[in-house]
Amino acid sequence: MNQKGFTMVEILATITILSILMVMAIAGYTSYADYARNRAYKVLASSAATAAEEYVMDHPGAAVETKLKTESSTVQTYIIKETTAPGITFETLVNEGYLGNANDPSNKGSSCKGRVTIGLVKGEGKGALDQFIYVVDECCSGFKNRYSFTFQRIKKTEGGVTTYDTVSKTIESLNGVVCTGY
Repeated sequence: MNQKGFTMVEILATITILSILMVMAIAGYTSYADYARNRAYKVLASSAATAAEEYVMDHPGAAVETKLKTESSTVQTYIIKETTAPGITFETLVNEGYLGNANDPSNKGSSCKGRVTIGLVKGEGKGALDQFIYVVDECCSGFKNRYSFTFQRIKKTEGGVTTYDTVSKTIESLNGVVCTGY
């Protein structure tokens, strides 16, 4: 008997293999999509911190001088819990041209709200580094996070003009964002 075609077992084996491959592909895509979305939010927070850094250059009073001479985690706690500084809202940074936009990466029809609060730990002595701690509260539809960016900058004064050169920058994710008031 010479019959052409596939047996039921061959068809079931093929469907099973294709189903397993499909599940692996979907899981991989979902994982990558989550990574890309989280990365987009982190880029927005980083852009807001950089915009706030430029804002502080033009508005020196925007940074809260902490009067602390300690590590950045203590300064972060001070900025978050002890200060009454309102911070610089994303809206201010966008309206004044420091930040291009604050569009929500996951929801193209809306904008993220948030603020950047800046703490300053002044370095002492010649060539000492001033440390600026930027706490970014980011509130988007379906995503809320708090990041801390630490900029160490060296202060230079030439001809009565003070400038800062950024020496290093670190980022970490923090807990406890509250999305009210901005």
